[in-house]
Amino acid sequence: MASIRAAKPQDVPALCSLGREMHAEGWYAFMPFDSERLGELFHRLIADEQRGFLWLHETDGAIDATLAGAVAQSWFGPGLVAFEFGLFVTPWARGRSSGPHLVREFVRWARAAGAIEITLGVSTGVMIEATGQLYQRLGFSHVGGIYKMRA
Repeated sequence: MASIRAAKPQDVPALCSLGREMHAEGWYAFMPFDSERLGELFHRLIADEQRGFLWLHETDGAIDATLAGAVAQSWFGPGLVAFEFGLFVTPWARGRSSGPHLVREFVRWARAAGAIEITLGVSTGVMIEATGQLYQRLGFSHVGGIYKMRA
């Protein structure tokens, strides 16, 4: 049985483990990983339901995906914008409904929070095309790109 729900404080250790898995798989693997710092972010997102979003997807009681995001004032004007810190779907759940369910819930939440724009990115270098296609099927437009350089 599959379901999505808002994360609770007791979920944070498991979500930090997913964060470690996401970190190790993608572009960011060369950077240090700090589970404590990630846990602090997750606790802030849980505590502030008006501005923070942290939801998870479970299949048969196992967390197989999570989406962390927030809403903030635009840097150039008074409008609120929603953005994601990350969407991670475990390798064994990719291609299933976990990701789309979380993205739809994030869109619903962002609109209810008053966001006038919702941004999702693919900055990990993992499954770039498939993730972009998913976002487009869910109504997002491909605008620009991300370019990186190690310092």
